[in-house]
Amino acid sequence: MAQCSGNRFEARVEPAEYMMQRPRGTRDHAPEEMERRIALEMKLHREAELHGFRPVRTPIFEHIDLFTAKSGPDIVDQLYTFNDKSGREMTLRPELTAPIMRMISQGTLRERAKPLRLCYSGPCFRYEEAKKGRWREFDQFGIELIGSSGPLAEAEVLACAISMLEKSGVDDWHVKIGNVEILRNLLSASDFPDELTPSDLEVAIGSGWTQKSKNEHCHDMAMRLIDKGSFGELKNLFSAMGADMGISRVIEELASISSERDGLESAKNLLSKVGIGETPLRELETCLKHLRTLGALPDDLRIDFTVARGLDYYTGMVFEAHVESLRGESQVLGGGSYKLMHLFELPELDPCCGFGLGTDRILLALENTVASPNLAKKRIAVIPLKIDVDLCLHIVTLLRKEGIGCEIETRARSLGKSLKWASSSGFTHAIIVGPEDLEKKRVTLRNLSTGEQKNPSDSNLISEIHG
Repeated sequence: MAQCSGNRFEARVEPAEYMMQRPRGTRDHAPEEMERRIALEMKLHREAELHGFRPVRTPIFEHIDLFTAKSGPDIVDQLYTFNDKSGREMTLRPELTAPIMRMISQGTLRERAKPLRLCYSGPCFRYEEAKKGRWREFDQFGIELIGSSGPLAEAEVLACAISMLEKSGVDDWHVKIGNVEILRNLLSASDFPDELTPSDLEVAIGSGWTQKSKNEHCHDMAMRLIDKGSFGELKNLFSAMGADMGISRVIEELASISSERDGLESAKNLLSKVGIGETPLRELETCLKHLRTLGALPDDLRIDFTVARGLDYYTGMVFEAHVESLRGESQVLGGGSYKLMHLFELPELDPCCGFGLGTDRILLALENTVASPNLAKKRIAVIPLKIDVDLCLHIVTLLRKEGIGCEIETRARSLGKSLKWASSSGFTHAIIVGPEDLEKKRVTLRNLSTGEQKNPSDSNLISEIHG
């Protein structure tokens, strides 16, 4: 039912109808989709385990201050907040890194030998524009290497991320890698003010620049513009602030570098022109050397010095993975080196390194993959036909002990109706047991895709199914 209120047209849904609607930005997952999701998560956990990362889990809701301390007060607009029965302000978690940091600062993990290699997965919640590839409830998988820093630690994290992408089955991904310390050094050398005064802000906006956040520092604003590739807007901001326009041009030239082979040398030449030290570049070069030795350097790795991640706690190497077929929501993974442990009174553990992977976007990308792997396993329908059902239940037990999923037909139907049920329910095979099968001590095994039938004995049944 709709109501007209003043000049606004508002939709008012009756309570019963409203109750039946799925909340905007959320999804229901049918069995087939959940099977693909679980299969992917098992692959991700397996790769994390192979790289030494052990699983942990944190609460699905936390104190709101945890996330404002990490990401600033503006994140509140994206949070699902509520007051608990004691009046404490809580929120559903919008991401998983901050809860992991909080977890490390408490309990037994704080005392464990470092470095820690942790992995995690679970649902997160953000109130933002809902569209395909961007949901308000989404699943995240991630890893964190805590208590060790430098090119080797970064290479280990990158190697794990690349291995996960390779094992996922997505075929059109590429990795972009950069170093935010280079960008920060350039901004510092440009006489760019760290904070905007009200008059500076007025001048900047008048020059055509648009501010994203009233609470951002000037450097952070510039980093966001670089991350978006908004160099025209960046020039306007430089000009309005009276900053060195030569640095702005160097940033643009750095943005044009993509080749690993020649890119690092070109970047050295550019930075030397404006007196910027090479230490971050040498560290990035060493990281890539380690990655190559680990056999994890992808053919399509791209140097991209505009990868800024848009968050001020990143300190050095940063990287992203993109899938071309996802277009506007192409990023499926992102991370790098960061400093957060000082917020939890553990500055000696900074910097750390990690990444988050969007499980939902990987699954969405798999739908677009031409040769998408078949994640479905054999599923068997056991159909008793005009016999006492107890005479074939041992087959159900045998299959399950062998790790083969199966269901017994629980409704007394004709063979035709039972086979129709099995086919429409996604079973790969049917085992039919009738009076003649009992007499000859066999079963009828039917491939539901091809219609092919065999009559193995109980002792040969498993080998015939696997064959």
